[in-house]
Amino acid sequence: MTNIRATVSFEITDDIEGELRLATEQAFAQVAGELTARLDDAVSGSYWPWPDATPRFGGARDLESAADNWNTYLTGSGTGARPKAVAGSPRSIVDSGNLKQSRDFNLNRAGLTAEWNWNADYAAAVHEGAFINPFGNPRKLVQLPARPWTQAVIEGNTAATGIPVYPVAANLKKYITQRTG
Repeated sequence: MTNIRATVSFEITDDIEGELRLATEQAFAQVAGELTARLDDAVSGSYWPWPDATPRFGGARDLESAADNWNTYLTGSGTGARPKAVAGSPRSIVDSGNLKQSRDFNLNRAGLTAEWNWNADYAAAVHEGAFINPFGNPRKLVQLPARPWTQAVIEGNTAATGIPVYPVAANLKKYITQRTG
C-alpha cells in the first residue's frame, strides 16, 4: 500500500519583505499548527460511520493470536481472548495507533509550504477504502469504507459527521491582519 500526503502552500505574487513577510510566515505557521491539530482530531475523533460492531482487544498481538481472538468473538467459543470493548458507529479511525503515530509533518515557513505524510503501510487503504482478506484469509473478503480525513478537514463533503472544515485561506488572512494591524 502507499502512504497519504496532504500539502498546503501559498504563492505570493508580490515581492514582500520586512514586517509583512515576517507576519505572513508567522501566520502561515499558526495555520499549519491549527491544521495539524484538526487532522489529528479527524483521525482520533468518533466521526466515521462503520457498517458493524468491531471488538477491541487492546495491546500488542501477533497475527495468529489476533485471528484466534476474532474467531472466539465471532463464534462464541475458542481459545482467544474476549474483547475489552466493542466499537460501534460512528467511531474513530484509531485501532492500534500505528496510523496516527505514522504522521510526519514538515513546515517550510519561508516557502509557505506545509506537508503531512501518514506512512503506515495501510494509510491509503484507510483513507481511500479497500477490499482486504482479514488476517490473510483468502476465503473472506471485507470492504473497508473510505475515511478521507484530509478531505474532511480541508474540503468537507465526506461521510464523517461533526468535522468542521478548516478555513485555511480565511484564517491565514485573519492572522496576517492581526499581526500587521
